[in-house]
Amino acid sequence: MESIRIFFETNYKLSIVIFLALVFLFLNLKRENKVGYIMMQFVILFFMYLCKISLNYILSGMLLINVSKIYWDRWSFKEEAKQKKRRGR
Repeated sequence: MESIRIFFETNYKLSIVIFLALVFLFLNLKRENKVGYIMMQFVILFFMYLCKISLNYILSGMLLINVSKIYWDRWSFKEEAKQKKRRGR
């Protein structure tokens, strides 16, 4: 476990890319997939723990990610509704 932490501390650019990929995957999960939704949050939390990010940053980061997930879902539902309207015409 300690060697993994050292790896992510030394390769911070790689850890940022992995973190952004995890967040993007989380944002693309469907709301109905509650197990995947919760598991992805734990994966992101664990990754942040491996990178030795302090607890305050982890909690504020998860809050930010969840708020952005809400707006992402709203935007994607609006886009789907627009596409359905176009197909219906």
